[in-house]
Amino acid sequence: MASPNKPTTSQRKFDKAFKAEALRMLDEGQSVAQVAKSLNVSDQLLHTWKHAHKKQIQKQASNGELLAENERLKAQLKRAEMERDILKKA
Repeated sequence: MASPNKPTTSQRKFDKAFKAEALRMLDEGQSVAQVAKSLNVSDQLLHTWKHAHKKQIQKQASNGELLAENERLKAQLKRAEMERDILKKA
C-alpha cells in the first residue's frame, strides 16, 4: 500500500542530450505529436523545452548585442579621452 505522503508516480529526469535530441527532431520538421510519441513524453513537455530553448537563444543574442555595444562605447570613450588629452597639452 502506498504511503499517503509519497507520490505514487515517479517523475522522469531528462538529461541535456535527450532534450537536445528532441529539439533536433522538431527542428528537422517532425511534429510535436510525432516526437512526443517517439520519445514517450508529453506534448506539453516538448512545448516547454521548445519555449525554454527559444528563450535561451534570444538571451544569447541579446548578450552578444550588449557586448558589441559595450566594445563600441569603450572605443568611443578612448577616442574622447585621447582628444581631451591632446586639447589639454595644446
